[in-house]
Amino acid sequence: MMVYYFIPNPTDPKDIKCTEVNYKFSRKAEFSAFSGDSVERLNKNWVPKKVELALDGDRKVEKNQARIEFWSFTGKKIDLIGAKNQQALNPSDFETRLKDIEKKNREVCNAEIKRINDENARRAKEDTAAK
Repeated sequence: MMVYYFIPNPTDPKDIKCTEVNYKFSRKAEFSAFSGDSVERLNKNWVPKKVELALDGDRKVEKNQARIEFWSFTGKKIDLIGAKNQQALNPSDFETRLKDIEKKNREVCNAEIKRINDENARRAKEDTAAK
């Protein structure tokens, strides 16, 4: 799953400073990273989710900061792109990073599949031994 936490466009310009780091991150993500082939790749390989952050939220608290999180189906956080590493939002950098994240996700999935198969084999062995 890919979760995109963003700052919405303000209805009143006084609501948020357009120079604010999290607002700039949100705009850069939408107009740079989520363009071209990356959107197709996200829709094909991930379950994208957008979460709107409150305009009046305390941006010093991490949960109120704009970011993109990538999670495996096991609930493990694979990667985080935030204001500190927003150079990753450049289209070519984002595409490269997506490929790397997908590789990590595949490794996590393969490890979980192996764990489940090993557990099933162990149970089958125990059932056979018990008979």
